[in-house]
Amino acid sequence: MSEIIKNIGCCIFAGILIAACGNKHSVKDADYANFAEIAVESMKMTDEDAIDFAEKEISRHRAEFDAMATVTGLERSGNETKEWLESPAIRYFGHDVDSVFTDHNKVAEQISGIMNRMSDNGLKIPVGTYATVIWSRPQSIIFADSVMLIALNHYLGSEHPSYSSLPVYRRHLKTPEMLPYDVAEALVATAYPFEERDSTAVINRLVYEGALIMAKMQSVKGATLENALGYTCDELKWLENNERELWHKMLLSHMIFDRSESLTDRLVSPAPFTGVLSSDVPGRAGRYIGYKIIETYIKSHSGVKITDLLSPEFYGKQNPLTDAGYNP
Repeated sequence: MSEIIKNIGCCIFAGILIAACGNKHSVKDADYANFAEIAVESMKMTDEDAIDFAEKEISRHRAEFDAMATVTGLERSGNETKEWLESPAIRYFGHDVDSVFTDHNKVAEQISGIMNRMSDNGLKIPVGTYATVIWSRPQSIIFADSVMLIALNHYLGSEHPSYSSLPVYRRHLKTPEMLPYDVAEALVATAYPFEERDSTAVINRLVYEGALIMAKMQSVKGATLENALGYTCDELKWLENNERELWHKMLLSHMIFDRSESLTDRLVSPAPFTGVLSSDVPGRAGRYIGYKIIETYIKSHSGVKITDLLSPEFYGKQNPLTDAGYNP
């Protein structure tokens, strides 16, 4: 399973989602519940007016509210609207969410753009409904039934005090700029999960992770490689300057054809550094190598589709390097 899915928590995917079609998708026209905005606006009203306003908005998005309530453990007591508005997370994060996400239509527009670019590239991405939320859960994105729940309080900026206990490599991902990348990866990784085989080796997972990064690059408007990989500019520059040495080390140690799941995780899981290579190597370096393999393959195979690269028939080959021509 893709590491971004691990990072945002287990996906609750119990419902049947509607397959994406060829038509342009507009989240603003679809069922898009901006519970974060509803909560923030309610904070500016008297208690009675706030509840009336929230209940009116919730009535238009009952399925989405029920999905959020299930995930957050909100009890169906008849007073759930009041309990939701008075939740500690909304009280704590509400004003900051309002100040960071000043344009409440932007997230919907970002999702629309991602969905349209994915559709143009032939990706069959589930299209259900979407909701922005504010909660105290550690996950930033969760699928519940057919609803994608996106917690805006996970993207308030790396210096926000609520992230102070997180290590630096995780804090620097807590920015509004990272939200569309996380949305894109969650959608792709859910629709095209990694499939293991009896012969699965490290290289198979690296190639899959590289295809996942490429899908993000193609799906997010104005995407940069450092953001798609979750690196700082300095970390990406270090990897680019040391790519050849890293690859040779992986080859000489026979690492890439190792079948150890723990070794694979150490190469692609979030961490301050990729210790299996060196304490100087930025974390998740295996993803960078996987992306470079995919990039090389695309350059020598014009017309290849991202759907082909995300297929187990491609990344699950006995030796997916055979046709890639990767040799930094």
